[in-house]
Amino acid sequence: MTPDRDPRLDQLVETVIALAAGRLDTRLEPSGAGDEIDAITVGLNMLAEELQGTHREFERRVQERTLALEAATDELQRLVLHDPLTDLPNRRLLNDRIEHALVTNRRHQGRLAVMFVDVDRFKTVNDSLGHSAGDQLLIHVARQLRRCLKPGDTVARLGGDEFVLLCEDVAGRDEARRIADRVLTVLAEPFLIAGDPVVVTASIGVALSTGGDEVPATLLRQADAAMYAAKQLGRARVALFDEHTPVPIDLRLPRQDDRPVHVC
Repeated sequence: MTPDRDPRLDQLVETVIALAAGRLDTRLEPSGAGDEIDAITVGLNMLAEELQGTHREFERRVQERTLALEAATDELQRLVLHDPLTDLPNRRLLNDRIEHALVTNRRHQGRLAVMFVDVDRFKTVNDSLGHSAGDQLLIHVARQLRRCLKPGDTVARLGGDEFVLLCEDVAGRDEARRIADRVLTVLAEPFLIAGDPVVVTASIGVALSTGGDEVPATLLRQADAAMYAAKQLGRARVALFDEHTPVPIDLRLPRQDDRPVHVC
């Protein structure tokens, strides 16, 4: 007569199947008989604990590497879109923001101002005090320009001593001029480079959107042309690119659009 099959064997088989299916928290309580089946049960539970611990460690490492990859991707994105010296947006990010601002302002019938800021006589500082001093000056200018704008506006560095301000929801020419005047005032605050006081002036060119079909490149060209007009008129000046006011022909640059520059 064949003895009855011990039901614990079926439980062992079911536990093994569950572990193989990935249910690593599966455990089987020993019966307390202290026989060979109980010994196998204890060994199986120990194996399950080891598998679960290995799995948790694997998940932890995957999470760590995923977070590291995300951080590296974010840093790469930041480097691609920002100036390495000042950490300001670069030309690529600036173009994206101008384009987005143009769409938003057309929808809400608002205007935006693009201001091209060129530090006057930067080369003199760079040549006389050294490149390190020049870098300190650019970092200082970037910090000061941030002070002049409201949240949501953009300060970008295009390279060298050229900066661009993007000001959204500007009421018109008078408000743009007030912002530019504030920039001149803030930049004129003296600061120290290697113990020497330095006062910064800048030439600023302003272009205002009209609500038409402008693109970022057009506004940047207009602001750039106005900046050169301001620089030729004595530096530390503000010039507005205006479609209604004529200017002397010698202030027109080959890359300037058809609209003339008006000195504020």
